[in-house]
Amino acid sequence: MPSFVPSEASLEDIRLMLAAAQTRIGEVIAAGNLDSGLPSERVVDMLLAIRHGIIAEHLGKRDFLPPGSDRFSCLIEPVLAVFEQAWGPTGPRSLPSTDESAEPSGS
Repeated sequence: MPSFVPSEASLEDIRLMLAAAQTRIGEVIAAGNLDSGLPSERVVDMLLAIRHGIIAEHLGKRDFLPPGSDRFSCLIEPVLAVFEQAWGPTGPRSLPSTDESAEPSGS
């Protein structure tokens, strides 16, 4: 937003939202429903970066696309499918195991 000026109150709101997202993702990981091999903080950072990238591409290219184009918004479903496959409870780990004798899943 062009006229937005961060204040201590708005920065605290952002910190609280980020902490809540990290807590919720941590709960999903702890429940065994997400196996990214990453701490919840990194999962949230990754999701935010990808969301930002889709939005930035859409905004950056909107003047060159036909009106109503979904060139970038249509990527959301496939991106989520990649995460579901890679991070699902039975999917492959995204980071190698620290136990070198362990076979990676899906081998």
